[in-house]
Amino acid sequence: MKALGQAVLVVLALAAPASAGGGASLSAYLGQIDHARQPYVKAGASLDTALNSLHSTPDATWKSAAQKVTASQHAAEKLAAAVAAVAVPAGLEQANGQLRQAAAVAAADLKALAAGLNAKSVAKVQAAFNLLSQARTKVNALNTSWKNAVTAAAHKAGVAVPSWVATLGSS
Repeated sequence: MKALGQAVLVVLALAAPASAGGGASLSAYLGQIDHARQPYVKAGASLDTALNSLHSTPDATWKSAAQKVTASQHAAEKLAAAVAAVAVPAGLEQANGQLRQAAAVAAADLKALAAGLNAKSVAKVQAAFNLLSQARTKVNALNTSWKNAVTAAAHKAGVAVPSWVATLGSS
């Protein structure tokens, strides 16, 4: 279950707050994302702990994990909405859409995991773990695409790429 927790951390390690208006500078965009991702990293760590403590048959650890998964699901849903609303620098619209899609995929798969845990169904939980494992590949690809686009734009603009950007798309 530890690998699943790590996969969920990768999924939740991205975020962007809502922002009104049109275009944005790359530095401001990255700053907003960095600021907003912090709560999701924290939620991911809490979820990782719960999933690492999960027993293979339904018991009290399942209830605790279901609560953490549901909280992470809601965080991922908010993250997807925020990414969709952020002011995006010119040329990064497609990459930003991929970042939003990664959050939406995470939210849907976390919802399935929470449902399985709440139903105390080993089969549903295992199916949800399998979905999350598959989602990790998709999310990593989406995040890598975003990371590459942001890195190229930063080099072109002479903007330093924050070190956390390098962690997206790898797990």
